[in-house]
Amino acid sequence: MDLIELIKQERPFAPSLQIKQIISLESKAAISGESFQIIDAIGKKYKLRRCENEEKAKEIEAHVRRLPRYFPRFYGRDRYYLLFEWMDGELFQDMENISPEICYKVGKIMGEAHALEELDPHKKVGKWYAGRFREIKKAGILDEENLAKVQLFYKNHRKKLQLDVVLEFHDAGLPNLMYKEGRVYYVDEGGFGKKVKGLGLTKPLRWMKTAGQKEAFWRGYNEHYSSDYFDNDYQRFMEFLQLLRTLAWLPKKGRDVTEVKKRLLELIS
Repeated sequence: MDLIELIKQERPFAPSLQIKQIISLESKAAISGESFQIIDAIGKKYKLRRCENEEKAKEIEAHVRRLPRYFPRFYGRDRYYLLFEWMDGELFQDMENISPEICYKVGKIMGEAHALEELDPHKKVGKWYAGRFREIKKAGILDEENLAKVQLFYKNHRKKLQLDVVLEFHDAGLPNLMYKEGRVYYVDEGGFGKKVKGLGLTKPLRWMKTAGQKEAFWRGYNEHYSSDYFDNDYQRFMEFLQLLRTLAWLPKKGRDVTEVKKRLLELIS
């Protein structure tokens, strides 16, 4: 059944929410297909997320409640549905210029998340890596020679780095950040979860092009958490993991892997 029809049938948050219209938010940037704009009987807009199961919905709910000020207003959970305020701000991807001051605020957000020091000792980096490696191999994205290079790069870097799995904003790309009335919001609640510490830093450091932007970002980050751990080797390894993550995900959505594959091979060469 089509997800929109399923939502109509399941009637989340009824009777307080009377759904009049449902619009999918799936796009090239938002590829999960789980998020929708909801318009109620009096024309008020909301964002609704339909998670894959109730366990996942509870996990996202718990994470959002840890730093609620950086998300649009969260109304609550109904089974595997999450309901948020619909925010009409300016997405970073639509901004002509992202000032150092805004980058500073992004740094503060990411530093505050790490300052929570919410470690997950049960999640293992090696298990996560092995899963992504198997997916890439199964999809036939890399030949045997390059798969061996990936394995060697992982082995050489992993053994010399201390890696913790923590709560962090791990998908801080331009489509997931919004600016409104002097504040920065993170609008991908599913992209705030337990990942290798620092993995999420790779995306903003990629879209920040100037030294001024990056200096401001680190200034904001270091107000809450020290970046001493994030040296050149660590950053390079995080970039490696992020590229593997993307390379494993893209084929599932029928997306082209050429550019990401090129970046990965350049990194490990």
